[in-house]
Amino acid sequence: MSEGVGFIRSEPVLAMVPGWEALGAPVSQGQQVIPMAQQASMAEEVSMAFSSLANARLSSRSRVTDARQLGSRAGQEAEAMLAKVPDVQRRSLDELVAWLRQHPQLTPGELDARLDGFSAEACHRYLALAYARDALGASGDAHGLAGKLDQALATLMQRHGQAIELGIEIGPLAQATQAQGVADVGALRGVYCDFLCDYRGLRHAWDELRARFGDAAIADIAQFMLNGLASHINGPSSSLDSNRLQQVVSDMKLVQALKKLEGDTVALFRQLAGEPSGVRTF
Repeated sequence: MSEGVGFIRSEPVLAMVPGWEALGAPVSQGQQVIPMAQQASMAEEVSMAFSSLANARLSSRSRVTDARQLGSRAGQEAEAMLAKVPDVQRRSLDELVAWLRQHPQLTPGELDARLDGFSAEACHRYLALAYARDALGASGDAHGLAGKLDQALATLMQRHGQAIELGIEIGPLAQATQAQGVADVGALRGVYCDFLCDYRGLRHAWDELRARFGDAAIADIAQFMLNGLASHINGPSSSLDSNRLQQVVSDMKLVQALKKLEGDTVALFRQLAGEPSGVRTF
């Protein structure tokens, strides 16, 4: 049979690759040959990718579990924590719980916006979420509301955990100091948390105390700080740097000494001017 115009028959051309027989099949011309070492490297990369994906999934599940445990514990401790932070209004807390029941499918952004209307203070926001978590219990599971509260609590603790813990810790002493007429609980809690979380030295402390509480209360506020620091240092645990704590203690004592020196100096000048000073002469 004569062959006309048609397909051109071609035989496969074996590539001269050492050990090709071991591969079990000839390699045709134009086919790329992947060296064994490169194949092993690719297999290792694929294995690492799957391993990373598996680890990421495990990490995600772990975070969810941790958040759930934190939320459950916060809910159980809500009442005890609220007893130490008396400036949180129960009516506002109940209003938040009622609002959450009406909006079980809310987004994290909507929850943050609602908390903005409740308070800007991290300690207050945390206690509000803990109270809501306890009040709602498992009733929010149908729409994943409990999980959203758990995640919000975990995020808040991750960002402001130190300030939240200090704010709850100093509560009883702040109440006692308020009862003495020195300052209100919120202001006392604020200066305590600010100084321990972000202390900037003696000059800044002096200016802050004067600006927040007025000149007459500086010594009393410094004593409040010293009492709070003593309680914190002698407490069961402290996550704060010991050098910072010692610096704040030392500076608060200096604040008291400077305030006394200032008062004595003013009294002396009044005495020299012939005004009643209250300073006893010898």
